[in-house]
Amino acid sequence: MNALITYEGFHGLGRRDVRRVHVDMAACMQVCGFAAEPSDSLLVLDQRDDDDAALRAAYEELKRDYGPYPRVLGGTNVTDRRALQTCLWQIPPGGVDAAFERAAHLRARGGLVQRRAFLKLICKFRFRDPDTRELLPGQDTLPRLHNWPGGHGDSSSVVLNLGHSSSVSLWFMFPFAATDEAFMSYAGRLQTSMPARLSPRGWRRWTPSRAGGWKAKKVNVNLQGHDTTVPKPHDSKNRIV
Repeated sequence: MNALITYEGFHGLGRRDVRRVHVDMAACMQVCGFAAEPSDSLLVLDQRDDDDAALRAAYEELKRDYGPYPRVLGGTNVTDRRALQTCLWQIPPGGVDAAFERAAHLRARGGLVQRRAFLKLICKFRFRDPDTRELLPGQDTLPRLHNWPGGHGDSSSVVLNLGHSSSVSLWFMFPFAATDEAFMSYAGRLQTSMPARLSPRGWRRWTPSRAGGWKAKKVNVNLQGHDTTVPKPHDSKNRIV
């Protein structure tokens, strides 16, 4: 592999209906995602350092229903030095709908719980041709980009946070060596099926470095008004094979 294109972005989705956001993203993955089943489904309660009775009650209820030992993420707020504590419970297989209901019930109580209870759905996948439904070639040798913040893995991912104010974090690894016409058409079709608008500032082209790693250079990709018809894989001279 001599190059690839990536996209990284955090997108606020505001107060859209959480189920609609979930359905829209699932539909997008059905079109463009290969093996795009959720790899992790979590019910999250952000407790932080707040002495709040409603938060404590929600915590006890979730421990009772989802297990007494959630995964706990801690730290300190760099602004006000308050302790941070986020509890994450694994949602059992087939339990996402029930978790939607539970989180909605908690948020309906108002107060701090309204903003602190949400679902986190993580999907790791690879891209497919929407027409043939086949895996796009070149993704069996995608690199692990450890020199990029967070050390991204060798697959694309979507992280949905669904609650009072929802968001989606995107990390896309496209098996294209350049932002040619085939790439623009594919990315344009992906954009039409997504619930978030991809930013022109989130794109990079990666090439191997002399030290044996990978180096990135920003590229300008503006999908507004672009033709969203996806060419067949052999139409691109720059596709990685």
